[in-house]
Amino acid sequence: AVTVHQDASVYVGRLHQGTVIEFPIGSRRGVYLYVISGAIMLDHERLTTGDAAKIQGQAAVQIAPEELTELILVDVPLLFEPVGVWAAR
Repeated sequence: AVTVHQDASVYVGRLHQGTVIEFPIGSRRGVYLYVISGAIMLDHERLTTGDAAKIQGQAAVQIAPEELTELILVDVPLLFEPVGVWAAR
């Protein structure tokens, strides 16, 4: 387990072809997505193994695997606010 002292969420997933995920992006938040293996359509952009994307300024992102795909998605605030051990600095 890893403790993250920030308002962030990390998702790791294995998605099968034919699955469509709609991931909502909150106000003043952004998403970083990395394709570990496979291929996806990210909205209307094709990403394959090793590709990454930074998404901000939209309400949601659609992920549609074209084959068995593993990915990491990180949801973060766009503005850094010190919390936890960093708040005292």
